[in-house]
Amino acid sequence: MNRNSVDILTIMLSWNRAELLEQTIKSYIETVSVSYTLIVVDNASNSKTILTLKRLAELYNFKAIFLKENKGGLAFNHILNTVNINKYRYIHFSENDLEYRPGWDKELISKLETFPKLGQISPYSLTPEVEQGEIWGKRPGKPFRKGGKLIYICPNTGTTCLVKKILIKRGLRWKNIQKNKWKLPADAAFSAGVKRMGYFAAWNDRYLAKNWGHNITQFQKEIDYYVKNYSVKSIKLKGFIDRLRKHGYKLIISPDKTYKIKPINKNSVNKLDT
Repeated sequence: MNRNSVDILTIMLSWNRAELLEQTIKSYIETVSVSYTLIVVDNASNSKTILTLKRLAELYNFKAIFLKENKGGLAFNHILNTVNINKYRYIHFSENDLEYRPGWDKELISKLETFPKLGQISPYSLTPEVEQGEIWGKRPGKPFRKGGKLIYICPNTGTTCLVKKILIKRGLRWKNIQKNKWKLPADAAFSAGVKRMGYFAAWNDRYLAKNWGHNITQFQKEIDYYVKNYSVKSIKLKGFIDRLRKHGYKLIISPDKTYKIKPINKNSVNKLDT
């Protein structure tokens, strides 16, 4: 390894939700323990988010790129195509709605180093942290052990992940799923690209970040955002409603098309989506 190389290039997407963005960046800065470059690319957010990002970039001394239009997941490619990939050992893609935990970087790097054909790994694991308020289905994954380390091979890790540089150098890039102005990273297509290149994607064996993007607290706080978000995804709004119900919540749609999330009843028991 070139001793002048940087361990990870982190590209973080920003699109509105200023409070979550600040929490994500702060947790990243406080926990990253390897050499890194952080670039946050903003997808034409509202003024509050832009001001927040400018303040954080100055405070923590990282680079912020402000796009004039929402490019969705293609914003990742915008950065990949303008930086010198050869400087970095690994490429880290991050959403703006999680909270990194100490040790996440070294643990994910160790997994990529242990499994030669592991091309992409998530900081999340198979079973949602229901006790933390996470609402997400139990994910498919096949256990794979080597050298005392465990991962779960899967068809799709989601957007936030650490990737081997060789895949990016061979042309692996992001696509979008979109509906009107809503453009989201096509994470399933990205993981499929990893597989086509002869590698596999995997979940970690434990959570290395809190997944605020699928948390009941955030669902209730920004319900309009999530209704539109899920309407774009393959799960659609019906899938979102079903997932809420299996965790003991219901989506209430008022006559004026406003939304609320409430518990089905006080004695409801969380159940995993299957």
